[in-house]
Amino acid sequence: MRRVHSELANINKELRTRGIKVFKDDQVDTDLHFRYIYKGSEDKFEISRDVAKATISVRIGKHVQAIMAELNK
Repeated sequence: MRRVHSELANINKELRTRGIKVFKDDQVDTDLHFRYIYKGSEDKFEISRDVAKATISVRIGKHVQAIMAELNK
């Protein structure tokens, strides 16, 4: 859990460093909707729920592999 939290903290720190603010927007359908502000400009983007789930699954798998590698040392 610390690995996941650390990765999320690093991503949030990088966004802050670059001056990017991201906000969750209204959910109209099954996609995830966000809006962001960067250098005074505001826009929206959306991510398919299926793509988000797949990406999360891959990242969690990598964290599990790293934990298992540490345990097998």
